[in-house]
Amino acid sequence: MTRVADVTALLEADSPGVGLVCGEGDAPVRHVLLAVDAVPATGAEAGRLDADMLVTLGGTVTAELGYRLGAAGTALCVVPSTDRDECSEAVAGRLGVVDAAPLTPRDEALDTVVAFVPKPDVERVIDALAEAGAGAIGDYARCVWTAEGVGSFVPLDGARPVIGAVGEVESVAETRVEMVLPRARRAEVAAALLRAHPYEEPAFYLCELAARPGRDGLGRVGDLASPVPLSRFAAQVARRLGGRPGGVRVAGDPDRPVQRVAVVAEAAAAGDLLRLTADADVLVTDELPASVVGAGPAVVCAGTWATRRPRLDAVAARLGPLVRVTVSDVVTDPWSLHV
Repeated sequence: MTRVADVTALLEADSPGVGLVCGEGDAPVRHVLLAVDAVPATGAEAGRLDADMLVTLGGTVTAELGYRLGAAGTALCVVPSTDRDECSEAVAGRLGVVDAAPLTPRDEALDTVVAFVPKPDVERVIDALAEAGAGAIGDYARCVWTAEGVGSFVPLDGARPVIGAVGEVESVAETRVEMVLPRARRAEVAAALLRAHPYEEPAFYLCELAARPGRDGLGRVGDLASPVPLSRFAAQVARRLGGRPGGVRVAGDPDRPVQRVAVVAEAAAAGDLLRLTADADVLVTDELPASVVGAGPAVVCAGTWATRRPRLDAVAARLGPLVRVTVSDVVTDPWSLHV
C-alpha cells in the first residue's frame, strides 16, 4: 500500500523543498488529486472525489482550509518551483515550441567516479552505480567508459582478501570503470559502489569536473514550426492553456509574424526579463506590469493558473505508477467575470 510518505518522498526527489502541510506520513493513499493551488475550491474537489491526498503547486494555505482537509483525512502536500522550471518547460511543450532550451541555463555540477573492478563483477557494479544516479547524460542512461588492465596489491595482517593471500603479492585482471554523476549524488554513488564491489577495500576515486551549461534553468526559448501572426498565436495560447474567463492579454502588433517564442511561466522569478527575451518575437508569461511592456518582444499574458496547469501533467506521470491520479481543471485564478 502506498503511503503519504511515499508520495512525498517521490516528489521531494524531483522538487527539493516539498512540504507536507497536513496529514500523517503512514496514512495510506489510493487516490491523489493534483491542483495548481490549495484553495477552498480544490479542497472541496478533493472531498467530492474521495481523494486521500491533495498535491498542489502553491497557494497560501489558510488555517481553516488545513483544518477542513485534516478533519476529512485528506493529506496536503505543496510542491514548489524548482531550478528546472518545469512550468515553463510544460507550457512551451503545450504551445508547440520546438527544441526549447532554457533562457538562462543552470550550470551542472558534475563529478566522475573511477573504479577498478575484477572482470567478472563489472556489469553488476556498473548497474549499481547507474541505479544510484551515475552514467546519466542527457537522454542516455548507464553511460560508461571501460579499459582493461592489471591491479596489484599485498593483503596485510588483519585483511580478509576475496582474492589473494595475506603477505603475498597478488595481480588481478581488472576493468577501469568511469561514469559521470551529478555532484549532489556523490554520497549515494559512493555507497552503491562499496556495496556492489566484491573487494573488502575497493580502489576508486571521485573527481570534480568543470561546470557546464545544463538543460535546466529559468524559462524556455525555441521556435514554432512556421511563423504565424501574433493574433493567431495568441488565440492558440488561449485555446491550449485555458484559464481565466477574460482569456489572454496581448501587447503588440496583431499582424506581427511570430516564430521565436520565449516562455517564462513565473515572471516574478526573472530579473531583467525583457533583456533575456530580446531575441524572441513574443514572450508568453503569467502577468507583467504595463511599465515593462513595449520595449522588446510582443507579450502574451495568460494568467497564473494557465501557466502552472501544464506542469501538473508531468507530476501526474511521476505519481501514476504509485497511485490513482486525477488532475484538477478547477481554475483558481481569482477573476470570475470578463465584461
